[in-house]
Amino acid sequence: MAIFRHVRWFASYVVPLTCIVLLAGCGDGGGKATITGKVTADGMPVTAGSLLFTPTEEAGKAAEATVGQDGSFRAASNAAGKYIVTYTPPTPEATQDLQPGESPKPGPFSGLVPKESAVQVKGGANTVNVELTKPPMPAG
Repeated sequence: MAIFRHVRWFASYVVPLTCIVLLAGCGDGGGKATITGKVTADGMPVTAGSLLFTPTEEAGKAAEATVGQDGSFRAASNAAGKYIVTYTPPTPEATQDLQPGESPKPGPFSGLVPKESAVQVKGGANTVNVELTKPPMPAG
């Protein structure tokens, strides 16, 4: 009969406490985040390229998003926090008109950077609109 008391004790206390501890880790707690928004330049949608959200703290992983033809993007992050935003324009396509050794002309979004270089992301859904501008001129 002693074994049944141990099983009952285990089932009554250890199993529920384990479930509570595991479920506590599944809450928002600054956890997973979704980042959506639009990318614009001079008030017009940016129609291609990609965004990279790099965490400034050790916790978290970088989140990447492809910019759609309407300027929209969606990225998923595994942690809330502050992220550095980087924009990468699409690679210019080579055409038949190029001479040997000639490089393709840069696209319309080449050289643009996010106006706000960092964003704060909370757990859950986030809307972040990214405005691209020419980089500031160095002081000198």
